[in-house]
Amino acid sequence: MANAARAYSRSTAPKRSSSMRVVPGKRSEGLPSNLFFGVRVFMVIIAVFAVVAFVRIGFASATVTTSIETQDLNTQVEALRSGSAHLEVTESSLANPTTIKSTAVKKYGMYAPYEVNSIHLSEDVVAFDEAGNLSLARSMARTTAS
Repeated sequence: MANAARAYSRSTAPKRSSSMRVVPGKRSEGLPSNLFFGVRVFMVIIAVFAVVAFVRIGFASATVTTSIETQDLNTQVEALRSGSAHLEVTESSLANPTTIKSTAVKKYGMYAPYEVNSIHLSEDVVAFDEAGNLSLARSMARTTAS
């Protein structure tokens, strides 16, 4: 490496000539400031338009989703109404006394009784006092009176 450093020392380095010249003249002003203001206003208008468009798309999407859900709910309501009507018909046919009697005879072998007896109970011997508690003394008095 020492030999390479000597080979390119300052004294032997090639001299470069400068190809740049300085020409006196006027400085360019660039684009007018009105143009930049117009571009800014245009960009703001585009941004506002984009925000309004996104909001409208969001509302349209929400409207479509709500419409689909409403149709699904209407379908479910109609299905439940149909099922409810079927259950009402079934309930009325099962609650019919003739159907109950024929089912009792066919399935369970039950028949109506030939005669009916009644049991008459006397007055209850249990008595209560004015506070609503059971009273043993009044109950004993009723028992002996009967």
